Amino acid sequence: SINKASKDHLEKRYAQLVPEDNKTEIFSINQWCNQQLKPSSNLVSTEEILEIINSLISPRLQKNGISLTTFLHELDFIYGRAIFYENEYFKAKDRVQPYHLNKEHYPHIWKSILTLKSELSVRGWQLWAELPQTLWEVLQKKPFENHYDHILVDDAHFLPPIAFELFKQVLKPKTGQLFITQDPNQGIVNPCMLWKDTGLDLRGHSTRLHNYYRINPYILNAASAFYLHRLPDDTDKHILQNLPVSMEKPIPELLHFHSTKDEENRLLNELKKQVQKGISLTDILVITPNPETSEYLAKFITDTLAVKTNILLEHQLKSNQLREGVGICHLLQAQGLVAPYVFIFGLQQIFDSESKIESGTDEYNALIRENTRKISMAMTRARNKLTLFLTAVKIPKSLISPHIKIPTANMASNAEVRYLKKSG
Repeated sequence: SINKASKDHLEKRYAQLVPEDNKTEIFSINQWCNQQLKPSSNLVSTEEILEIINSLISPRLQKNGISLTTFLHELDFIYGRAIFYENEYFKAKDRVQPYHLNKEHYPHIWKSILTLKSELSVRGWQLWAELPQTLWEVLQKKPFENHYDHILVDDAHFLPPIAFELFKQVLKPKTGQLFITQDPNQGIVNPCMLWKDTGLDLRGHSTRLHNYYRINPYILNAASAFYLHRLPDDTDKHILQNLPVSMEKPIPELLHFHSTKDEENRLLNELKKQVQKGISLTDILVITPNPETSEYLAKFITDTLAVKTNILLEHQLKSNQLREGVGICHLLQAQGLVAPYVFIFGLQQIFDSESKIESGTDEYNALIRENTRKISMAMTRARNKLTLFLTAVKIPKSLISPHIKIPTANMASNAEVRYLKKSG
């Protein structure tokens, strides 16, 4: 799977389906790579090195008009393709759809990545994202011995091309089977990947699923309507307009506020209502725009409601946080997760990031696409009920649709409803 949170969810579900199976192993891609290598305790996530990036690299990026988001994407791009030389990077970029990067940006990106690698080496650190590349290098010198009979790849659209090179090398020759599940419209982490980069010929060996076994039609319609409004010219053939509705389900809600304090208090009230109904804490997932908001909400919820929270991180769960509790994660960590009740908090922070970039530029258009995919993916994490939280003067038009209820707003003016006490 793509990350630890997704891996834990798969492990739990599989144990319920096949409790007697002790031969099947379930890993996140980086966890599996670390196990095959000599396990290291000096691994760090991208989030943990942001201070280094901001101090050593951000000035160069800003000087050349390159955003931090773009740099982090290119870092994953290079590690995900085992690129070791500058000319290899330039050739690889020319083969894929540009990601709001001009060719004059390439040298600055490459120099910045070399600076980061050098600093990490001095500190004796290694990025988790680098592990698949490291294992690939090891396997070039010493072939894999204990080959797998079967490999199932969940959420393959999130994995880098180098992962598929690894799978081919560790499968049993001739008889090994590789089974892949993927969603073509959710290339969030890796939007530039081409299937030919994997070296796999899938023609005639794929099946498209048409029955929505996990998401209720209301939520899928809401996510699709949002996606289509933001990306009306998208050529991907993944949006189905006419969805069968076989059972009544709650329509997703958007709760609109004029202050973040009101947004926070309403989130607490919604969580409290679910707990009072007897809903298990592990059936609730709160999705935030960034790791900092996740940390803040976890403490805020625990201190105020006296309920356990569980921050779902890519590579670790902090030792002082229990696994049982209300799940909290930021957008990218939500990929692959599923929960009956999902609350997406702080949407305005995502929209605000778009207003800081000049409209109509390549970087702006790419950020719109990236954020649209992130939000629509987050919406489809909900199995039964989806609630969106937004603090803004006006509701974005992309969130106003027949598929989303807005009980806290007046549809004529998109203004927050004010409740006044009766006099006397």
